Amino acid sequence: MFCSKCGAKNPENTKYCGGCGLDISNAGVASAETAIFEFYGKNWKGAHVLPFGLWNGSGYYDIAVDTNHVYFIKLPSYSSAFWYGILGLLLLNIIGLFIGVAIGGSKDEKKRASFRSAWINQEGNIVSRLYEGRVFQKITVQEIKQNAVFKKNSLTFNIAGKNYIFKTGTKQFEKFVNATS
Repeated sequence: MFCSKCGAKNPENTKYCGGCGLDISNAGVASAETAIFEFYGKNWKGAHVLPFGLWNGSGYYDIAVDTNHVYFIKLPSYSSAFWYGILGLLLLNIIGLFIGVAIGGSKDEKKRASFRSAWINQEGNIVSRLYEGRVFQKITVQEIKQNAVFKKNSLTFNIAGKNYIFKTGTKQFEKFVNATS
């Protein structure tokens, strides 16, 4: 379970965040009301920026925007693309690597969609607040406007003292920028 205030990872069934002390005991409880989002983007790639401009990949995120907040929802990490890529490289050479990564990436996407189905139905509507248990960070829209750097389909933002870059395709990025404007 990730703290919605500081982003720290905490064991399941923890009452208070080990990073900031926030009461997180009800973070994963579904509410009878569902959220209304102005934007919900799937499969944004996230990376933590290390010194000297190096990146440390941090997985996939869904990003949602309501009238007041931006939610960074961390999805589980899957490694099918890596293992299928290795298998393809061993069996078929460099072309096999690319084929394997494509097949594995498709499998990983299906796993993320299945995981996400706890709060999104087949029509893409939010049906539960179970995503709240996966919120990596919740930031006000005003903070995004003041502190985020938008460029070339990416959002760069400082979370808990660390710089993160979140990337997606052009259409999703434009919709996100419009929702936060």
